[in-house]
Amino acid sequence: MENSLSMDDIFTAIKSKGARLNLVLSDCCNALVTSTNPLADPPAAKKGFGMSWSTQNCRDLFLNATPTSILATAAEPGQLATSNKKFGGFFSYFFRSSVESHFSFFKNKVRWEDVFEETKKQTKYKADHTYCSKPYVPANICNQYPYVDIRYGRF
Repeated sequence: MENSLSMDDIFTAIKSKGARLNLVLSDCCNALVTSTNPLADPPAAKKGFGMSWSTQNCRDLFLNATPTSILATAAEPGQLATSNKKFGGFFSYFFRSSVESHFSFFKNKVRWEDVFEETKKQTKYKADHTYCSKPYVPANICNQYPYVDIRYGRF
């Protein structure tokens, strides 16, 4: 407890470096340090389409001329982050999946807001269909909704 930093503290320190893109992600519980995250079955594996990425879509996100700072965490305050031992955190999985889908040639004018809306939607859906503890009753369904703060410009 004495040596832990909040994600806000880390976000502030990273932004102070002055980079054009500051991307701070955490796939951890947003509850007491003593809380443990629930383990669940992994999501169904998605079959890749084998399509190439659009270089322009990559640039739009990672090399945009507008300074951008993003803080994204797996769960709102007081919530636990769901994960799987073999698979990892659901937030990280769905973030990666969303980034990959937004790099597709089938997407145009990609934005971080769209990437994170898809991430939040998929993470919440999986959590809503996962029990965080026994007994398997509705009251024990996981409650996880990622928190995302996107800021544009230098501040």
